[in-house]
Amino acid sequence: MARSGQRERKQRNVDPLLDAVGKRVTHFRTVKSVSPASLARTAGFSLQYLWRLEDGQLNITLKTMARIAIALDIPMAALLEHIDPGLATIEVDIEDPNELSS
Repeated sequence: MARSGQRERKQRNVDPLLDAVGKRVTHFRTVKSVSPASLARTAGFSLQYLWRLEDGQLNITLKTMARIAIALDIPMAALLEHIDPGLATIEVDIEDPNELSS
């Protein structure tokens, strides 16, 4: 762990969209002066889960996003503001032509 309570971000291969959302959670948590432990406790999940989410390692659900927004007293939409939707990767099975028409 890094000094002053900051975690070191490890080099990893993560989805850019998940990384961006995780950074938004970290941003608001920091701006609101909420510790990781306090946010995790208030939102109802483990500290390890929050760390993985903030590091972009987890695909956040709407329910989790709502719990974080409530715990930080911010609108849910604020967690997605300024994030380019083009960061999302879409995987298509080219073996199934019907998938392209959906």
